[in-house]
Amino acid sequence: AELLGNLGDKAKDAVASMIELLDDEDDTARLGAVSGLGKMRATAKDAITKLESVKESDSNEGIRQAAEAALSAIRY
Repeated sequence: AELLGNLGDKAKDAVASMIELLDDEDDTARLGAVSGLGKMRATAKDAITKLESVKESDSNEGIRQAAEAALSAIRY
C-alpha cells in the first residue's frame, strides 16, 4: 500500500482497496495504507472520511498520528 502511494495519480484506482486496508486487523497493513494514502495527496481525497475515523479511534497511537499527517497531506 505504501509503495502505491509513491505512484501518486497513477495509483488512483487503488484508493478504494487502500481504504479497505484501514480496517485490517494487522497494524502494519493499516499503517502502510495510511502512509500510502498520505503520499497520494489529493488523489486520495475519497479516503478523508475514513482517515478521520482512524485518526479518532484506531487502537494504535502511531497509526492515529500517521492518519493525522495523511489528512494534512491530502487536504493541502
